Amino acid sequence: MGRLHPADFSLDRLKDRAERTMVTTLLDGTDNYWVVMPDVHIAETPPAQVDIVLAHPVYGVAVIEVKGYHPEIRGGLWRGPYENEGVGPPGQLNRNQRAVESVVRAVDHSLRNVHVPGAVAFVNARGFKTDERPRDLMDRQILWSGDLDEIDEALLRVVPKRSPDNPVIPPEFFDRVVRALRPDVEFENDPVAYAAWARQILERIGANHVKVLERLDANRRVYVTGGAGTGKSRLAVAWARRSQIGRVERTLLVCFNEALGHEFRHHLGDYEDLEVGAYFPVSLELDGMPPLVIPPGRRDDPDFWNNEVNGHLHLHWPLITERFDTIIVDEVQDFSPAWLAQLEALLDPDGPRRMLLIGDVHQQIHQRGFVPPRPEDGWTLCELVVNTRNSFAIARLLKRRLGGPNAPRGAPESTHLRHRDLPDPVEPEALRAAVTDEIVRLRSEGFGDDSIAVVCLDSSARDLLRQSSQFCRWEDRAEGRVVCETVRRLKGLEYETVVMVASRWPIDDTLLYVAVSRAVLGLTVIGPPGLGERLGLEPTTE
Repeated sequence: MGRLHPADFSLDRLKDRAERTMVTTLLDGTDNYWVVMPDVHIAETPPAQVDIVLAHPVYGVAVIEVKGYHPEIRGGLWRGPYENEGVGPPGQLNRNQRAVESVVRAVDHSLRNVHVPGAVAFVNARGFKTDERPRDLMDRQILWSGDLDEIDEALLRVVPKRSPDNPVIPPEFFDRVVRALRPDVEFENDPVAYAAWARQILERIGANHVKVLERLDANRRVYVTGGAGTGKSRLAVAWARRSQIGRVERTLLVCFNEALGHEFRHHLGDYEDLEVGAYFPVSLELDGMPPLVIPPGRRDDPDFWNNEVNGHLHLHWPLITERFDTIIVDEVQDFSPAWLAQLEALLDPDGPRRMLLIGDVHQQIHQRGFVPPRPEDGWTLCELVVNTRNSFAIARLLKRRLGGPNAPRGAPESTHLRHRDLPDPVEPEALRAAVTDEIVRLRSEGFGDDSIAVVCLDSSARDLLRQSSQFCRWEDRAEGRVVCETVRRLKGLEYETVVMVASRWPIDDTLLYVAVSRAVLGLTVIGPPGLGERLGLEPTTE
């Protein structure tokens, strides 16, 4: 949601209904980085009154001239009920752009060449009445009523193409520019406070989005699918809570990833009738399952779990005595049909026998033969379609480059989206230096070590970085150390900012999709040129 400045500005002060509509649209449809300033008066000669001035720490300052009528061009001239034919909307827009530019440029000598873009918003019109088009206004300078539904995207046509590392107005001047435009009101841009606010917004959006599906657990066999960040794990937790608080059922919640299983236990606390965790360790602890000793040094060996542990479970599964009323499986795409059959065998035949599955075949890193259930086999199917985890720029990257779900309207903007190009083949020391520099930078920007994850697309990059004591395994996370794992190990988790690292190219799109979607607010990509090209990122200029 955009920030109204001043915060106590009453929209009733705007006599024009079209202006009120436009301001409300901007506040509801943009992220918190956009500062929306209605009715700005500039003491120029002659004085200027600007309908709306927008300010953004990346895209700079822009002017919106608002009109509530249907425009018409006749004989090259603008016609409208309130227009001076000698000036028209383009003349008004140009005059106000120049007035705002004079304020911005007066802030500091380094801003002397800053250009203030602008647009005329016809909030009640979908287009011109006739086929004649204006010669003094470009298409990107016109906003129609249809643009109001996707105003955040429409604004990107108006403002210059920029990145967080190449802003129109340097960060040290942004606050001063906003204060110069509203000299009678205090303004301060606090990155740490913004990050906290953004997480709260995404949390609220996610909770509201998932809540409507919680009651699907009234059905006996349910399969919910959805892209990365759509709230699948949140739904799993909600179902587990409902099974305990509302129905007091014997419930098993499992996933494949051990770190995600730990997060589930953290969120759910201690319920007497609830078993929670990753499939392998939880199965080994079920009543009746004979113990299995894990040899030293084999805990991180995938072959040990996939062969010895899996074989042990398969052989002794009939010995399990525990029975459940409800079984919830998250990350079901990583489960084999045999595992699901084993789990279903644990349902008490005299109970409700609920089998609730949640997954995303597009994140199927482990190919174990999972086939999505079908309605004709008695399954209730539903899909989560909105990305409520990732901030706007990251969600847009996932959508455009990797086929991810849409971001919700009003999603907060990302704090950064950076790409550090390394020559191919990547030199180990260059990779280590680039990642270390980025960690120093993130810490200086206010990110705590527990909010940062280095997500490696290959194990060689992970092993190289872990030679430094500041990077650690997920299990060894602590203050002063940053988690550094492969994407497979962090699948299902999320971090405020992610440093995605690759020492080689090409990389499978599935790994890219999972890795990028771990980042909530900020993403830094470090690797060979092909990595940035696949994601459509320009190299960061230092």
